[in-house]
Amino acid sequence: MLAGTFHSIHAISSRISPLPSSSGITMVETSKVAIHCFQTLTGIKFLLITDLKQLSPEAVLEKVYQLFADYVMKNPFYQMDMPVRCEIFDRRLNQYLMEVV
Repeated sequence: MLAGTFHSIHAISSRISPLPSSSGITMVETSKVAIHCFQTLTGIKFLLITDLKQLSPEAVLEKVYQLFADYVMKNPFYQMDMPVRCEIFDRRLNQYLMEVV
């Protein structure tokens, strides 16, 4: 639900922006958390929900995208717009996130 809402806000903001090359909203901040968005050139969006003290969330999102590209997109059984079900991606992502935390 959160991802769908963010996607809608992102799409609307990129269309109504006075800058013609605007990529839309990349971060939403509340009093307790921040939602960061990384959009690939192919349009895939990665959302990262962090506390307000998180250092370099952009680097974390880029690493997640790198893992996604290496283990999901190169998987011949993966179909676009389908849920990601790739055990090695899950393991590597969990391993990376444990290192970051």
